[in-house]
Order: sequence, then C-alpha cells, then structure tokens
Amino acid sequence: MNENELPDDGTIHPDDALWRRIPPWHIVFDENQHALRISSAAFDDNVDVNQAPSPMSVTISSKARELGLAPESSVQGHDGFGLASFTAAQARSLNQRVARTPDADNPAHGSVIGKKTKTVKKRLAEYSIWVIRNPNSAIREHIAKQNPDALRAIDAEGVETLLYPKT
Repeated sequence: MNENELPDDGTIHPDDALWRRIPPWHIVFDENQHALRISSAAFDDNVDVNQAPSPMSVTISSKARELGLAPESSVQGHDGFGLASFTAAQARSLNQRVARTPDADNPAHGSVIGKKTKTVKKRLAEYSIWVIRNPNSAIREHIAKQNPDALRAIDAEGVETLLYPKT
C-alpha cells in the first residue's frame, strides 16, 4: 500500500505527542510578536524532486519512549535542527491521518497523511511546542542572513531574542 493511502491508526492515542524535526531555515522572526517562531513551511509533506511527495515525517513519542529513545535521538545527525511537538488529536482535528511507518533509521517513525493546505500548516505551527530548541548558533546564522540589522540577545535559558534598534 502507498504511504499516502494509509488509514488513520487508532492505536495512536489522541494525546500522543508527534515530534517533528525543525531545521534552522524554518525559524522566522514574527514582526507582530517580535519573537522567533516556527514557519508553517516546516509542516509540509516531504518532497523529493525525483519522486511523488510522501507524507510528513514524525516520531511517535510513546513508541520512542517504549523503545528507550530520548527526544535527542530524533535530531541526531541533523546539526542545527530542533524538535517540535504537537499531538495526534491536533493533527486529526485538521483532517490529517496519523500512521505508524517505522523504518530502519527510526523504529518510532510515523507519518501525518493528508493534504497540507496553507491553513493546515499554519495550525500545526501554532499548535507546536519546542521539545528541543534549535541551537542558538544555527538560528543566529540564519537570522543574520534574513535581517543583518537585528541585534541579538540571549536570555539565561539560552533562548535568542531579536531586538531592533529604535529609529
């Protein structure tokens, strides 16, 4: 069966957290909130120019814990990436299906299946909370390319905030 045709897996509890890797280029500065946030582009299906799109990849947190895998295992080998979380119920509320699709690299791998409209991607970004923040150096490099005039401040927890000079 094609991954895009998989049914929703009812054994994945609505409260199960789904972890999604977030690369530094999907962190944007929100002018309205004056803060960094995850771009909705981080919640699109996986696209390979040589293949048809495949469903959005996630790690099913309950399966990862069952296997003794920490959240850090989801970003291992992906320097500069962070990890965000939303629930299976939140995905399903957007007419997405959630299925187990384990693979050799990640036995807790899952897929979020369904059309990723602009609204769906925006809501997933809004629902998401950080499990592992992107390392500040990766964010700093990315933001510097986007807006070289921004001043940077890092709080006691290592969270970067952008400050704009008064004009």
